[in-house]
Amino acid sequence: VGVGASEHASARDAAAEREHDRGPAVVGAAVAVHERRAPELAAHQRERAVRRAAQVLPEGRECAGESPADAIHAGQLKLDCRYCHNTVFDAAHAAVPPTATCINCHSPANEQGITALAAVHAESPKLEPIHDSWAEGRSVGWKRIHNLPEFVYFNHAAHVNSGVSCKTCHGRIDQMEEVYQAKELSMAWCIQCHRNPEPHLRPTEFVTKLDWEPLGENGQELTAEERHQYGAGLKEEKNINPQVHCAVCHR
Repeated sequence: VGVGASEHASARDAAAEREHDRGPAVVGAAVAVHERRAPELAAHQRERAVRRAAQVLPEGRECAGESPADAIHAGQLKLDCRYCHNTVFDAAHAAVPPTATCINCHSPANEQGITALAAVHAESPKLEPIHDSWAEGRSVGWKRIHNLPEFVYFNHAAHVNSGVSCKTCHGRIDQMEEVYQAKELSMAWCIQCHRNPEPHLRPTEFVTKLDWEPLGENGQELTAEERHQYGAGLKEEKNINPQVHCAVCHR
């Protein structure tokens, strides 16, 4: 057994010496491969950077695609955000409306011109993707506008139940002819709000009322200091203490 162990140790040492000797050659080969692939790797890195940058759009960036005219739905008609995004108070994700939700108001007409449900602008070309989706039994190809990176965790319900309005992150959706990203949505932007949430807090019943602002005793608009004090009262009442450590958003 002793001899076998000694032979094994000698073989192991010899293998280690050979690996040590070929070390520079391996490193050299790796460097040569890297140099040959440098343009390819650089292009790949640029492509990744572009994809990552696209995940958080710059403020004011418009994004074309199939999106409803919210200046009409949320603006003129005062349709509550929760009619389409009905899970926002209960789940991390604010649900995208299924085709059936749209059909409730925009039912297509049949060959006799009769609609099964409400027929608001039933002949509008803008509703063709909705009607095609309904007829073919497939989902609407909604274009996602507010798209955080996959490594970021965001919970809608935690925010709206604390009194943070949709407007804080999405802007005045009720004034947008076509939805675009109105806020920065960067990590620094989020942390700034977590450290100073008072200006963004409101009673929960007004979270989806985008044009709501607290007023003074005589109906006048609050100053910035008064607005901060108003939010501070809500923060204390609801025991709101936003955290800023990494695990809050990166889980």
